Amino acid sequence: MEEFKLGPNGSMIYCVEFLKTNLQWLIERIHSLRREKGIKYFVFDLPGQVEIYTNHGALREVIQELSKTLPMRFAALHLVDCSYLYDRTRFLSALTLSLTATVGMDMPFINAISKLDLLKTLGRPEMGLSFYQNMSGLNLMFLDCQGKEASPFMKKFGKLSKELCDLVERYNMVSYSMIDINDRMFMCNIVMLLDQANGYFYDAEKMENSKETEIDYESLKEYMEHEAVMDLEDKYFDAADEEMT
Repeated sequence: MEEFKLGPNGSMIYCVEFLKTNLQWLIERIHSLRREKGIKYFVFDLPGQVEIYTNHGALREVIQELSKTLPMRFAALHLVDCSYLYDRTRFLSALTLSLTATVGMDMPFINAISKLDLLKTLGRPEMGLSFYQNMSGLNLMFLDCQGKEASPFMKKFGKLSKELCDLVERYNMVSYSMIDINDRMFMCNIVMLLDQANGYFYDAEKMENSKETEIDYESLKEYMEHEAVMDLEDKYFDAADEEMT
């Protein structure tokens, strides 16, 4: 930033381009960790600047090159802060970003709402948590955008918002899993989804890990499909409602 007089986003893009130009360094580093420490599973913690995933190709090209050069399979976990659930326009913005990143990165993508432990202090969002898991009926969020009590912003941009909802539903590529760092079931579910997406779930080495054998994945899948969101709402919203009263 100091050397080239760049802002935060511009400098982040420069860094990804620099990594792409010097990709052999990363490849050698991964080879070294594999040989010396036997590491097989890598987690790349990426910055949140949206430009890297939406309108710039360097990161996608880095991942594609790593996939070609190394015996690696990638899957992405894209996090949306739970605070977005309390503002329908902000959530729609995050939703369109999720769709753009999913399409643009060209790899298995898992979108998740994170920091759910904050729900106990933020309170009950406008839509139930199951709504965000299925992403069906998005227009329901903007039914009142032309009513008498609609805000000036909604009256002006409500129609555009509904069109964006139609676009997201038409692609049918975005739904959200839930992440609660304090809940073992939800964390195991995210690990399961990632490992299924990148192929590691079917690797014999995964099941040789004693920690992995502690997880009953069949029961976990059934729980997440039928009971998890309900339990989560009982856990956090009941507590939040009591605090408000």
